[in-house]
Amino acid sequence: MARSVVLGYHRPRICRKCRSFRIHCPRVWTSASQNAPPLSRARRGWPNRTQNKPPPCFEHRCVHAGNQRRLGFPPSSAPTPGSLPAGGREPGDSAYLVVGSCCHGEPMMGRGVAWECGLGLGLGIVIGWLGYRRGLLSLSGTVGLAFTSLLGFSAGGWVWGSLFWVVLVSSGLWLRFRRSHKDALLDGTSETVARDWLRIVAGTGWASALALLHLLAPGVAGMFAAFLGALAPPNADIWAPARGMRSPRAPRLVITRRRVAAGTPGAISTLGTVASLAGAWLVGFMALLFVMIQAQSRDMVWDRALVWLPVAATAGGMAGSLVDSFLGATAQGIYYCEGCKTETDQRVHSCGEVARQVRGWAWLTNDGIDLVSSIVGAAVAAGSLSWLAETRMWW
Repeated sequence: MARSVVLGYHRPRICRKCRSFRIHCPRVWTSASQNAPPLSRARRGWPNRTQNKPPPCFEHRCVHAGNQRRLGFPPSSAPTPGSLPAGGREPGDSAYLVVGSCCHGEPMMGRGVAWECGLGLGLGIVIGWLGYRRGLLSLSGTVGLAFTSLLGFSAGGWVWGSLFWVVLVSSGLWLRFRRSHKDALLDGTSETVARDWLRIVAGTGWASALALLHLLAPGVAGMFAAFLGALAPPNADIWAPARGMRSPRAPRLVITRRRVAAGTPGAISTLGTVASLAGAWLVGFMALLFVMIQAQSRDMVWDRALVWLPVAATAGGMAGSLVDSFLGATAQGIYYCEGCKTETDQRVHSCGEVARQVRGWAWLTNDGIDLVSSIVGAAVAAGSLSWLAETRMWW
């Protein structure tokens, strides 16, 4: 029976034990693939090192093999199908962990749903209120932040929800860093305005949508990589100007390479690009760290393809950041204030005068570009993890 590949994993067709379709399991032993080596090794003609079959899945009573690293009991002590009561796992049993799910992709939330939802809502309210007091958030932005935090923790668990806060906290710290100096350089742009609910949705809306889709297809590593790729561009977009404006050289437009003033939409610098790279990498590194902590705390197995999460998140973040700069230089609506003799991306300048549009599309704002960059970053991150897991999983 042929095996299809989805996001670097083998999609099983029929479960060997219960003879039913299992569409979420990374790999299932069937009559046609029982003796077949892993796909990545078979393509290279290498011998199969798999000697022992993995332990049975306690929830579905089927035997699995594949891209997981065992952190639980040894093969000699693995129970056999039917050795546990029909109710499922007993406390302390080992299981597979694929981004917060069991091996068939069913969410392993259990009793943790209530406290995770409470934690997400509490963090959203407290940190949102602090941001409102500091002038970083408007009142609507505070409400939007609390709702986003609640959605992330309730849909994906503490691992997914914590990554929202990695982006929000790191971005907030960079926004506070030398704020008076940056406000002087970015006078009249959207970066100096308190973030409302629309800015929050533009930066985290696509990631929130992927967290909801995760409920329909839990356990899929590609979905988790896409989630990271949606969060990496907004984080990189904040880190880049925060460090790039301290560059001794003026930035250049990404299209014409002409030197322009710091803060001009579509301008990039070497220091800002390095900061953007670091901001995207941080998202992937923290995701891998959280997955390992969850696996160790629950005595479960985590998919070894997830070691490429930092690389996939960095690729998605840089792709989204470049798309952001390209659209900012070519398509974003840019206005000119006659009174202050300066360009801005706001229709009404900070001085109160209505600015005149000089280029770009009026409907394409900075928020729209952030949303587009998140979508591009999610696609690139998911594709990167799929390719790396399929071609670079040599161990």
